[in-house]
Amino acid sequence: MRLPLPLALLCLLSACGGERQPRPDATPPDAGQAKPQAEARPLTAPGVEITHPQMKAFMEAGFGAADKVAAALKAHSAPGVGFADMDVFHLTEPTVIAADGPCYTLEATAGVTVRRYTLCWSDEGKISAVKFDSMR
Repeated sequence: MRLPLPLALLCLLSACGGERQPRPDATPPDAGQAKPQAEARPLTAPGVEITHPQMKAFMEAGFGAADKVAAALKAHSAPGVGFADMDVFHLTEPTVIAADGPCYTLEATAGVTVRRYTLCWSDEGKISAVKFDSMR
């Protein structure tokens, strides 16, 4: 009986075990080498300062996958605030580019685009407004 070629290859691969085991006396290729540490990205553009403590906490915790952005917005926003679709994007590399009183303009990368939002904070320490400004 002759096996079809894909089935014969599957049998051959499964007979080999499929995984390559390292030799007990072998050292890993990166052993002894210091791994470079990721450089901390600044949260603000040069000359811009975040004076609102909750904005800084939001910037440090609220970016990445869309569900993480949504959770941070919900945790930091006053009831009833709309999120201007900020909560539906995977946003990375956030940077505050301008500060005007209680309002901060930030840019964040979403795929191949950069989205710009303005977030305003209330005296109670909650986001009172989210406005989508532009995309490039």
